[in-house]
Amino acid sequence: MKTSTRSDLGPEGYISFCRPRIPELLRQISPQYLIGNIPPERWSESGERPTHILSVGKAARQMSESLTHLFSIPVSQTLTILPEGYPPPENLPFVTGNHPYPGTGSQNAARQALSFVQAIPPDGSLLCGISGGASSLLFLPAPGLDPGIKSELLFRLMSKGAPIDILNLVRIHLSSIKGGGLLREFRGRGVRTVLLSDTPCLPPELVGSGPTFFQPRDGEKAISILQEWLSPEEIPGIVQQTLRSPQNDPAIHAPEFPAILLGNSETVLQKAAALLAPEGIQPELLTACLSGDAQEAGKVLGSIIRWKARHQKKTRLFLATGETTVSLREESGQGGRTLELGLSLGLSLRDTPAVIGSLATDGLDGNSGLSGILLDTTSIQGESVMTRIRKSLRMHNTGPLAQAEGFSLQYGPSGTNLNDLIWVYLPHPN
Repeated sequence: MKTSTRSDLGPEGYISFCRPRIPELLRQISPQYLIGNIPPERWSESGERPTHILSVGKAARQMSESLTHLFSIPVSQTLTILPEGYPPPENLPFVTGNHPYPGTGSQNAARQALSFVQAIPPDGSLLCGISGGASSLLFLPAPGLDPGIKSELLFRLMSKGAPIDILNLVRIHLSSIKGGGLLREFRGRGVRTVLLSDTPCLPPELVGSGPTFFQPRDGEKAISILQEWLSPEEIPGIVQQTLRSPQNDPAIHAPEFPAILLGNSETVLQKAAALLAPEGIQPELLTACLSGDAQEAGKVLGSIIRWKARHQKKTRLFLATGETTVSLREESGQGGRTLELGLSLGLSLRDTPAVIGSLATDGLDGNSGLSGILLDTTSIQGESVMTRIRKSLRMHNTGPLAQAEGFSLQYGPSGTNLNDLIWVYLPHPN
């Protein structure tokens, strides 16, 4: 009888192998871990030691705590801005904003961030930590634009599945704080930005719509893009008027040093390859730029994996990362893009023995309260369960189904945000 090794694990064996490794993966992509692994010489490139720290986003807590400790910054010279409901930093000033849709909390957070930056003295320097979610947390529309109108416009774009680059372009053009606006009245010696990127295969300076990076405005281009996604009646006249009016670009007067990129979707791929691959298996990295509709992306990945599986009969592990979208119905349930991506891929591979994992690295997928799924395709081959999966995808109500079927992952807010991870394990065919 053949002795079982890690390289020939069956589906149940692989699930038992990888489930306890997922928390370790989240630990190794945490801001605290990544900041601790930055070579000291990277911090000295600017020649400026920070005197003030501002962190914004889903990873703001760990970024503030780690950076404040690293540079021995006085507590009063820090500010942390994070989503409502996220654990706040210990013994550090903080403000909460609204996420994923901006509200009055986000307007207050934006004003406090501007006040914090403006109060830095001429001999001070700023270290700004930006991570995913910052766009929603810092919300201050361009002069004359009603916050409700801008919020509704962004909601419509998100509901129609507009990708992150489109959303960020619109946010920058209609904002007083994004695209460098945060530094409009900065008086200090210099600014350095530390980034956790949730914008796969896009410039990291676009994380959070670039509050510390100057982005020139082009109103006509923004209108043209809006017209590709929305009908004329969905684009208020005041929005077009704002975009066409002369823009006072928020010039940055302080020296801007090269950003430090802590991690991105490729970081997740590298960590996942090291942790989720059984001994003797060489992971196959499909893409770090996954995008588009979550359900369609699941079908495409499934097609690629089926094709590859037919040509090489061996144990395999496929990995992909990125950020997909969901086009919501007027009535939608509890779910998110990570669940939809994983379940759509499961349906695509329903006739292929496989283990499918999907993980929202921020720990929360949409409004589901879940982090993702981990399932054996042999458990969803019955017509009844496949019908329920199809219905949950159609109704965007995947959370209750994942919990009821027993293949949900739930870790809560992870303190980081580096896009979504998908992995597929194909055991050796018998």
